[in-house]
Order: sequence, then C-alpha cells, then structure tokens
Amino acid sequence: MLSTTVRALLVPALLTCLAFTASAQPDVDSILRVLETAPPDSNRLRSLHRAGTIFLERGDLDKAIALYTELTEIARKLGNTRAQGLGLEQLGTANYYLGRAPVAMDYWQQSMAIHLALADSTSIYALRMNMANGMVSLDDLEQGLRAFFEVLAWAERNGDRSFQASCLSNIAMVYALQGKLEDAASNYRRLLVDLKSAITPMDRSIALANLGQVQLDMGQPDSARITFTDLKELAEAGHMITALSNAELGLGNVAQLIGDRIGARAHFERARQGYTAEDLANDVAIVQERIASLDREAVDSLDHAYLERFFHGATQPALAEAHALLDSAITTFLVNEDAPNLMSAYSALSEVERAQGDHRSALEHHKLFKAWSDTLFNAERDKKLTETAMTYEFEKKQAAAKAEQEKKDERQRLVRNSITGGLALSLLFLGVVWRQRNKINTARKRSDELLLNILPEEVADELKATGTAEAKHFDQATILFTDFKGFTQLSERVTPAELVAELNACFKAFDGIMGKYRIEKIKTIGDAYMAAGGLPDPQHGSPADVLRAALEMQHFMKRLKAEREAAGKPYFEMRVGIHTGPVVAGIVGVKKFQYDIWGDTVNTASRMESSGEVGKVNISEATYRAVNGEWSVANGGSDHSPTPIRQSPAFTFTPRGKVQAKGKGEMEMWFVDLHPTGY
Repeated sequence: MLSTTVRALLVPALLTCLAFTASAQPDVDSILRVLETAPPDSNRLRSLHRAGTIFLERGDLDKAIALYTELTEIARKLGNTRAQGLGLEQLGTANYYLGRAPVAMDYWQQSMAIHLALADSTSIYALRMNMANGMVSLDDLEQGLRAFFEVLAWAERNGDRSFQASCLSNIAMVYALQGKLEDAASNYRRLLVDLKSAITPMDRSIALANLGQVQLDMGQPDSARITFTDLKELAEAGHMITALSNAELGLGNVAQLIGDRIGARAHFERARQGYTAEDLANDVAIVQERIASLDREAVDSLDHAYLERFFHGATQPALAEAHALLDSAITTFLVNEDAPNLMSAYSALSEVERAQGDHRSALEHHKLFKAWSDTLFNAERDKKLTETAMTYEFEKKQAAAKAEQEKKDERQRLVRNSITGGLALSLLFLGVVWRQRNKINTARKRSDELLLNILPEEVADELKATGTAEAKHFDQATILFTDFKGFTQLSERVTPAELVAELNACFKAFDGIMGKYRIEKIKTIGDAYMAAGGLPDPQHGSPADVLRAALEMQHFMKRLKAEREAAGKPYFEMRVGIHTGPVVAGIVGVKKFQYDIWGDTVNTASRMESSGEVGKVNISEATYRAVNGEWSVANGGSDHSPTPIRQSPAFTFTPRGKVQAKGKGEMEMWFVDLHPTGY
C-alpha cells in the first residue's frame, strides 16, 4: 500500500508502441478518402490498418474500433488470418483503453488462437504482455506478474530490449501495487540503468517519477531527492512541462517529509504553475491539497517561520486558505469523478474545519469521507466478484496457450506481411495515449456503452434481449427535481459557451452523486435536473438516500458559488424539491428514445421544487413519512402507523406548515438537513 502521508505520484507503466511516430504519420484524411471508394481487398485492409492505428494513438477510440471491426470482418471473409488476428488484437487494445478489460481479454484470446496457429512467437508474446496487463487490471496481480516474467524471459533469450524494458516497467508497477517496495525499486533501477538506451526520454521520466515515489514510501527522502532531481534535469533538457511539474511535486513531497515546509511550498507552487499551463485540472487540485496540508501542519505544529512568511504569523488565515484550497480541489475531483482523491480531500477538509472550530461542518465532511471510502471498498469488492468467472476461464486458456507455445517456440523474428508491417511490435499501452497519468481519466469516462448512457442497465438488458422494454408501475418512487435561480438573467451575462460549460460542470457532479447513491437520473430539461430513487430496481435509491443526494448537491452548489464569487464570476443558486409516490416508468419513442417516468407524483415533485427556497431541500409530507416511517420500521415500528414513532436521527426536519403549491392547493412541506450529531 502506498503511503497516505505523502500523496502518491505513481504513474501507470508503459508499453511503448512503435507503430507510427508523430512525424511519420500519414495524412489520415487522405487515407479516409481512399476508404470511401476502395473495394474490400488487401489494399483496403492496409488503409483500414493505417487509419485505425492513427486514431488509436490519438485516443479517438470509437473511430479506431469502427475501423478495426471492419478490418477484422473483411479479413475473415478474405481468409487472411494474419490480418484478422491483428484486427482482433487492436480491438482488444482499444477496449482496454475504454476500461473494458473483460471485453479486451476476449478479443486478445481470439487473436491468440490465430497467432498460435501461425506459430508467430513475436505476436504471441506481445499478446501475452497485453493479457498480463489485463490480469493486473482485473486485480489478479500474481497471475499478471507471472505472465510478465514469462515474457521477460522470452525477450532476454531473443535480445529484445524494447520488450525487456516494457516488462520491467510493468513488473515494477505491480510490485509497488503489492506493497513490495524494495522489489519495485530494484526493477525501476534496472530499467533506468541497464536498459536506458531502450526507452524514450518520456518513458524514462515516468520511471523516475515512480521510483522517487517508491523511495518516499520506503522512508528514503535522500534517495528520493536525488531521483526527483534527476527527473527535473531530464525534463528541463527535454522541455517536458508535465514531467517537470511531476519533479517539482516530488521534491515538494520530500521537503514536506523532512519538515521543510517553506521549501515544500516553493516546489508545490512551481508544480501548480506547470500543471495549470498544461490544463491538467486534476493535478492542479492535487497540488492544492498538498499546499493545504502544509498550512494545516504549520498551524498544528506552530511553525512560526512558515506562518510568518505567508500569513504574518496568524493561524486563522492559514486555516482559511487551506479550507479554500480544499473546497476548490473537491469541486475538481467531483467533476472528474476522482473517488480516491475526493475521499482524501474530504478527510483533510474535516480536519481543517475541526481546527477552525466548525464542528458541524467537520462532522458532515467526515461522513462524506466515510461514504466515499465505503463506495470505493464496495466497488472493488463487486468488481472482484463479477470478474472471478472470467479470470478462471482465462487462466485455463492461458495454460493451454503456454503448453502449445513450448512446443512451437522458435527463436525467430517474424517479418509480418504488408498488412502488419507497420506494427511489428504492437503492444498494449500506446505511449501517446498512456504517457501522461491523467489522460486515462478521459478514456475511462467514455467506457460505458452508449446504450447504458441513455437507459438503466436493467432496461437496456431487456431491450437487448427482447427488442422491447415494457413500461412498469412502481408503487413507491422518490422523485427529485432541481432548478437554478436566475438562470435566464445569468444567461444574458455570459456567452453561450460559458453557460453550457457551467451547466455541464454542475450536471456532471450531480451525475456522480446519483451514481454514489444508486439513484436513476431521468433527464435534464434546460437548467432543470430530474432523478428518481426506487426504480427500475426498488432496492436502490431509498427515500433517505434521495435526501442525502439532494443535500450533497446543495453542498456542491454552495462551494461552487463561493469559488466563483471569490473570482468575481456569476454563479448559480439552486432549489431542490422531493416527493414520494407511485409512478409508471418506461421507454418512449422509437428514435432517440429515452427512459422516462409519468404520474401525479412527478408533477407534485416539481411543485415541491418551485415551492422551495434557494439553497434548501424541500420535501412533501409523503417523503417525510416515507423517510421517518422507513427508519421506524427498521427499529421496530410499523409502516402502517398514522404517525412515525420518531424522526430519523440522520436528518433534521423544519416544518413549514401548509404551503400553497401551484395546481395542488395547500400542502404540508418540510425543509430537511443532515442532523449535526450524525446517525
């Protein structure tokens, strides 16, 4: 386990693809023009391969998948098994980039069968390298490590230094993930010294960053300083801004570890400038959290030199800066759905607020830290359970492949035919795509299937299985509506692009919150956001969960307001309304269809929103009773009681009495908030 004292800098290991360098890439537009008229022959295969490679290296994975799917199908019809194997291999690569490891493994297994039949040892071991990475992605670190060592032994027998470098980089990363830090450091040093000429300066910079972090985690700040200094010199010589920022971040971590907070802050500020110049928002947020930790440490230890240097000796301004930096970082982590960093930031914010004497906010953020911690734990557990069967099947096939290869292995350098000549060493992690650690977030965000972006999983499965999805009645669903105050007026003060960007930032954060509480997003209507708990699976998104989600949404909006207000920018404020009752849910239309819900419950939820107040969560009597009745039943009460035994201790409810709701007359309403003492 990497140290939690100093934020990890670990960067994914690289397997560099030598297909086309940026300067040698052909004009993709001219290739696509050829494809418009080219018949399904070997020339079309070559053009599909060249275009697919370019899009793969650019990270345009949907286009790459479309091109390689066509290549694979044409190759199958032409009986060109070598081209078919290449197409399957690259389809696996593209799907891996999209976070679909099981799908990728299936493609690679199909490709492996073809290359075994061809006795193509180079391609076989390239595929084994890919599959080893797939196993690591599926958390089977031991099996992945064995596969990497197997490929390394083959590469050493054949004198292939590029393969050796790729294996050592990945072996080191797996050891680091296992917490075997001495072994990780040893393999990074071997890569950097013995195979220095076999790796690019960019790959060398990543290995240095990882080695430095491992040395920090081993409690070796002097060694780490030397490593990060080497990284800084390499980055400056090669004008690599991101690598230089990584070096400054690492040197800042070293300085902080030995108690030199003033020096650490100087390094962190330089890292922040570099990441900002490269538009790496998540990295900027990580540095903001590091600076906040310096401020908090200085207050805790009464570091007079630091406080005098930056805050005229006062502690409260230091805590205020730490709070603002963490608020900003949390906003970025929410937008980027960076759960590990979000969890850490919430914990740090809770500590700062406790030092400020704001115990209620400290408790609230500690709860959010625990919630995200539980979310991460459950996600890892579910991932391992669902992929166990696939891993078992793969191990059987891998054993068979190994036995077959031991019979056929010939120390050969197979020269591929014209269709594969450009990718003699087509490996897994393309350097262009994976060279920067933060680039993986973009690819993973696109990993969901298009159908799952517009329909709930249960409905999508039904639609794929039967071609239709029937509308269903739900006795109880909890509907959430939001609306922004002054949206029309604000739209007149900013450009359309700025308005859409701001809406998108809010709605992306809301989507992440819905996913956390397993609440179904229904749709957005202009500046309004609609979601429902209790459907399509009644076990997910309880009324209490919908309340928690709504409160978290309001908390996000308040932080965003404070940040934009401080920057002198316009901001949104939001009303939220919630109502519980029966609905009908299903798919409407045959083109551009969407999952929707109908019924008076929906209309009433909308009225709860319009009858609410900015910054508040307004709920109906039905939701009030559902939440409190649900808690009472769990504690021995009856859900048929006319009045709940007592209110859920998780929330505080402020009765509003009867409030006039448009088209509904007077209705009982409550404002809800989290209870300050927790649950």
